[in-house]
Amino acid sequence: MTPRDRKTRSRRFKEQRGPERRDVYFPDGISPARTGLNVDRKYFPGAYKDTSDKQQHKMNYVPGTASLIDDIDKKHLVLLRDGRTLIGFLRSIDQFANLVFHQTVERIHVGKKFGDIPRGIFIVRGENVVLLGEIDMDKPCDTVLQQVSIEEILEEQRLQQQAKQETEKVKMQVLKDRGLSVPKADNLDEY
Repeated sequence: MTPRDRKTRSRRFKEQRGPERRDVYFPDGISPARTGLNVDRKYFPGAYKDTSDKQQHKMNYVPGTASLIDDIDKKHLVLLRDGRTLIGFLRSIDQFANLVFHQTVERIHVGKKFGDIPRGIFIVRGENVVLLGEIDMDKPCDTVLQQVSIEEILEEQRLQQQAKQETEKVKMQVLKDRGLSVPKADNLDEY
């Protein structure tokens, strides 16, 4: 086989194989080399980009808990699995999404009233986080909610919980009288 035949054969092989791997652009960062996927231009038209273009798309997305590094030292609102709402400055994170908050307050909402209980430094396990959101400090606070004292909001919360328990008891009794039983909801996840 002559060198010329080798070049022709190599060129044909490249044409059959498709574009080079460096021509493939994946917005989510998953490449076929790592996943073993064969990408077809027909089914994934946005996966290929023209490498002759001087403008390169820089990705700002970091997967997993590493994306929270940009949010350190910003004020956040956290909703926990037990229903509590915390507001504080995010100071530290780890690979398990455990969070450390500084100047934390626990906000309690009852109807159109709310109260803040100061908690200080607060450590939250990552598995207990339901929602984490950044609070915009520059946006003016226009709300219809009325802020009340800690004692008043705790009393309102206690009354609300008692009323909820009473309605649940009545509901369970009505279902029991009709021959139906509703199992109590377990708040803990089964692993």
